[in-house]
Amino acid sequence: MAFSSVSAAVLVEDFWNTKNSMSQARGGLGVVAVDGKIYAIGGVAADSLVGTNECYDPLSDTWVTLEPMPIPRAYFAIAAYQSKIYCIGGIATSKVKGEWDACAVNEVYDTLTDSWNTKMSYPSKDGRWLDAQVIDEQIFVRRLTELFTYDPVKDTWTTKTSMPIHPASEPVCAVVDDKIMVTCRYLAGDPVVAQAVMIYDTKADVWSERKAGPTLMDNGIAAGVTTGVYVSQKIYVFFGTLDTLVYDYVNDSWSSAKAMPTDRRNFGVAVVDDVLYVIGGFSPTVVPLAVNEQYVPIGYRNPVVSIVSPLNQTYGQFSVSLNFTLDRSVVKMCYVLDGQDCVVVDGNVTLSGLSVGAHDVTVYVKDTSGNVGTSENIIFTITPKPLLTIPNIAILAIVISIVAIALVFYFKNRLRGR
Repeated sequence: MAFSSVSAAVLVEDFWNTKNSMSQARGGLGVVAVDGKIYAIGGVAADSLVGTNECYDPLSDTWVTLEPMPIPRAYFAIAAYQSKIYCIGGIATSKVKGEWDACAVNEVYDTLTDSWNTKMSYPSKDGRWLDAQVIDEQIFVRRLTELFTYDPVKDTWTTKTSMPIHPASEPVCAVVDDKIMVTCRYLAGDPVVAQAVMIYDTKADVWSERKAGPTLMDNGIAAGVTTGVYVSQKIYVFFGTLDTLVYDYVNDSWSSAKAMPTDRRNFGVAVVDDVLYVIGGFSPTVVPLAVNEQYVPIGYRNPVVSIVSPLNQTYGQFSVSLNFTLDRSVVKMCYVLDGQDCVVVDGNVTLSGLSVGAHDVTVYVKDTSGNVGTSENIIFTITPKPLLTIPNIAILAIVISIVAIALVFYFKNRLRGR
């Protein structure tokens, strides 16, 4: 790991960065983040369904290929719970018909053991165009108006209240706190098509309607949600080369952000440290893509590191404590003392063996998305206190006088004793 004033550049907000692509171009894939890494599973590649499973590390900007999904599928619901990834429903090759058909299979991938298991299938036979969200240890799976919850621990399904409107386009879904937002086009009266934003309260099992977006949603789009840790909590809806739509749940308002560079549909979205990654999809001519583009949301800030010690002052000893605070979890920390090489540390340390004179120190940190935070450059001075200060000399003189007087009396008394 190397840090410098160049590598520590601050990310630009409302900006897109091109990252390393997947090894296999795919559309209709499932994308989800687990423990700071992004998994891209399944999809359609060159007119064939695949079970390809690739893992992306935002920190190193690298991909690795893992154990493939047992049943190659596309357009399935994907959700992560306790280091496991659930791939539910979708389109697979029918063993009877020998052609693509809807399926209800529920396969779970263990990211810790790189292995797959089969769980209880989705309740409906038609598992196409599903979406899944995790709230309170339950996976909420919706298709059109149907809504079910899946309990990963009990491996059971429960029917919930259906959405009151029937989508006329593929809905975009996202979670804010314990609410699920669904936005889509719907038939408001033949042949009128309108836009709707529906909110499902997972606690009360009820639906309500919010303000619709400024643009009618199209098919093959997706959304990601920032957490509110490093940037305010909002829902980002990506589609084509049109402006990204941004929904503020608290204020029930919409705004726009920069459009993604690559025009595509049926891609996946994942969020790591409030930075969004849009991966794969199909081009306008339905060519599978491997592209991986990173979006830095509006108002995003890099890690904040503050040095508590040393301060910009003079110290009278040859060792000084280097103590600093962080605003988030990081994966790398180091300090640069007097322009030397970066020293990797696990936390606060002691700077020892310092020479007399001026010194400067800067701390660098890196989070799981590769975003670098830089502290203020602290300049301090080492000036050891002299052993014989004026007060010390005065005290020493008094002590010597007392000792001398004592010795005089001692020898006088000794001579008298003779």
